Amino acid sequence: NLFRNAKFAIVSSGTATLQLALSNCPMIVCYKLSNFTYKLLKFIVKTRYISLVNIILNEKIVPELIQENCTPENISKAILDCQLQNFGKLRERLKNNNNQPSILAADIIYGK
Repeated sequence: NLFRNAKFAIVSSGTATLQLALSNCPMIVCYKLSNFTYKLLKFIVKTRYISLVNIILNEKIVPELIQENCTPENISKAILDCQLQNFGKLRERLKNNNNQPSILAADIIYGK
């Protein structure tokens, strides 16, 4: 209920991004680590996105502010930008799969 009633969310990456997406809540993903940890993970992990929503859809639908881009100014700007958009792209993709991200993920994995 909290996610469904929220007007907007600032969230770290993880399953919360999927829960927010299912609740049609606009969001931005913010993540900042120590420089050492970030560089180590960047060397080990090879993915274009950190948000599960973006990873599953293989498309940047949810804004991601990572490391040096995760500043108060950028967060404020991203919030304003997101509020001006209707978040319809993600909603449409979820509706096409009966609001079931597992079906969407399976379709993507099997190349449908």
